[in-house]
Amino acid sequence: MGGEWNAVKDEFVDGTIPEQIQRVAVILKSQLRSFSRLGAGGKFFTSPEYPDFTWYEAIVNACAHRAYGNGMSNMPIFVKMFDDKLIVESPGAFPPFVNPKNIYDVHAPRNPYLMDAMYYLKFVKCAHEGTRRIREEMRRLELPEPEFKQDETGFAIVRVTLRNNIKQRKVWVDSDVAEILGTQLAHTLTEDQKRCINFVAEHGEISVSDAQRLTGKTWQTARRALSTLVDRGILLHEHRKDLERDPKARFKLRGSSKD
Repeated sequence: MGGEWNAVKDEFVDGTIPEQIQRVAVILKSQLRSFSRLGAGGKFFTSPEYPDFTWYEAIVNACAHRAYGNGMSNMPIFVKMFDDKLIVESPGAFPPFVNPKNIYDVHAPRNPYLMDAMYYLKFVKCAHEGTRRIREEMRRLELPEPEFKQDETGFAIVRVTLRNNIKQRKVWVDSDVAEILGTQLAHTLTEDQKRCINFVAEHGEISVSDAQRLTGKTWQTARRALSTLVDRGILLHEHRKDLERDPKARFKLRGSSKD
C-alpha cells in the first residue's frame, strides 16, 4: 500500500493456472474499491478504481505468456497494489518479436500449447485483442494508458502497470459513504473531510494522527476537521472523557447521518 512498496497484506496463491487466476481475481476484487463523485445534474457517478477487465486480463496474460523454461518455472508472478497503481510482474522477457511499441499489434505467444488450452477454457482470445481492450477500457474511464516494460534485475521480468487517477480520487467520496451521507450532505464536505471519511470507510476508524498524515495538515487542524464531522453527525468520537487528550481516541462512522 502507499506510493512505495510497504506490504500490509500478503497472500500466496498456488494451484493449477485456472485456479490461480480465479483465486487472485477474488482477492483483488475484495481489495479494489469503487468511488463516487458528483457529476452533471448533481447526481453521483460511481466508478471502479480500475475497469475489471484490465486487471483480470493483466493477470491472465502474465500466466499465459510468462517464461516457464530456463529455470524459471518455480519463479512466482507478483501482483502488487499501491495507492496510485497496480503492478503485475511475470518472469521472463517479452515473447519473441514483441516489445512495448508493438504490443498492441503483434501476436506471438510464448507458450502456444498453453494458449490453446486457455482459449479452450475461455480465459484468453487469440486475436491480440486483450492488450488493446485493456487500453480501451482505461481510456473509457479517463485513466492513463497501461504501461508495458521489460526490466533486467539479474533475470528478465515483464512489468504491466495500471495507474489510477489518485489526484482526482482524493476529492471523490467512497460510494458506500455516499450512500450513507446522501448527495446533498456529501456535496458540502471539504476535500480533507472526504479523504478522512474514505479512510474510515476502508479502515473502520481514524485517529487524529491518521488524519494529520492523510491531509498533511497540523494536528490541531486535523482534529478540527474530525470534530466538525462529529458535530454534523457523520462520525462518532470514541474516547475517554476523563482525559483531555486520549491517545487511544478513535473516530468511526455513525450508522446514519444528520442532514
